[in-house]
Amino acid sequence: RLREGLSRQRALTRELHHRVRNNLQMVLSLLSLQARRLEDKAARTAIEQARGRVDALALVHRQLYDGDSLAGISSKSLLGALCEALQLQVSGPMDPDLCCDFADVLLDIDTAMALALWMVEAVGNALSHGRPAEHPGRIDATLRADGDRILLQVIDDGAGFDFDAPSAGNGLRLIAGIAIQLGGNGEVRRHSGGGTEARLEFELRRRPAVAESTLA
Repeated sequence: RLREGLSRQRALTRELHHRVRNNLQMVLSLLSLQARRLEDKAARTAIEQARGRVDALALVHRQLYDGDSLAGISSKSLLGALCEALQLQVSGPMDPDLCCDFADVLLDIDTAMALALWMVEAVGNALSHGRPAEHPGRIDATLRADGDRILLQVIDDGAGFDFDAPSAGNGLRLIAGIAIQLGGNGEVRRHSGGGTEARLEFELRRRPAVAESTLA
């Protein structure tokens, strides 16, 4: 009975993630439709930024639905897939190279969503402000793990983030808010080698869970 109950729970949880993903895809379609109707460039940019954030959340649910386990999400798989999606935005000859290297740690769904949103914001900032005039440039996105201590960085070699720009406040607040949510520290600063560094440090929260293999 326990095995049957666990099997039903797995099926229902997968179906839930599938439906949430489909609902988010509908939201993405509505946002795209709205963006096409807007003539104001600033408003269209804001809609596209919202679309990128919703797409990141949809990716988390897709990873959970397609994955082998519901216990968590691989950081390497999730952020790697997100990196591939973001690379589509930097495919031009004068766009910066986006280089990604992520350690493989198991993330719960709340942490996975927070990191996906953080990545979209940090890489988006680098794409907007990290393009040197004389060459395409480079953006490095990395995740390092030291036990349960996690360091996520996005570093560019561009002209530097404009901290005084009117649009800068929302991105900085989001990055700081995600760090608080994870119980860690997050900041955007000028990198010592030039360009800008977005940095997020936190400790993984280990939650007790029933091992699926014990009831399989």
